This record gives sequence, structure tokens and C-alpha cells, in this order.
Amino acid sequence: MTSVTRLVTLTDEGVDVYYSCIMCQAFSPSHVCVVTPERLGLCGAVSWLDAKATHELDPEGPCQVITKEKCIDERIGEYEDVNEAVRKLSQGALEDVSLYSIIEKPMTSADASSVSVVLSLSQTAYASPTVSMLV
Repeated sequence: MTSVTRLVTLTDEGVDVYYSCIMCQAFSPSHVCVVTPERLGLCGAVSWLDAKATHELDPEGPCQVITKEKCIDERIGEYEDVNEAVRKLSQGALEDVSLYSIIEKPMTSADASSVSVVLSLSQTAYASPTVSMLV
């Protein structure tokens, strides 16, 4: 299998672990990203393979392993292990998160990311309130 094929076929279900990324905590102290094969860090610069390599090079660094053994809600991508890691790495600012929903238990975001998500949602035909309460 070539590296390109491996990258294209890498899925959230196909891996045993995710990675945390706290590089943005320099300017957003409670921010934590959970990086999965199908979900980049919110900055767009950290993929799952990047986070894995960062962890292997610096096991005490900004990217830490997060197991995904205890699923709470598969639909929104909520895991007990992920919640514990996010709670610890956000210094308790965030209790629980979902990986696949920005409406239910959204992840934190550094300032610019949240603005683009709100603007994207407010420009669609979505009829329910958005995270910014725009309809």
C-alpha cells in the first residue's frame, strides 16, 4: 500500500487513538483540539499524521495520545476518554465535547475559527438556531 493510498483510506474508525493538540494555548489558554484522521486541528495545520509524528518526536509535547475506547454517543462522536483528556488539557474549562457536531457539545476554538463556522452556518438554509443564536 502506498503512502497516498494509506492516507486516503485512513478513517476515524480505522485507528485506535486520536491525538490532542494544545499548540494554540499560547494565545487561547483553554483551547484544545482533538485531531482524528477525518478531523484536522481547527487551525487546519495539524493532521492526525502530523500529531502522531509530533507525539513520537516529543512524547511530553503539545500532541498527546487520546484513547477512544469508551463511546458515549456514536452519532455525535462523544467518548468518555476524549472528555477526560479535554477536561484535563483545558484546565477544566471544557467538560465534554463531541467530534461530529458543532451544535451539541462543540469543541473550543481559537478566535478566527469560531467566526468562520458561525458565518458558514448563518448563510445556509439551516432553520434552527446556530451556535451564535442566528436563525
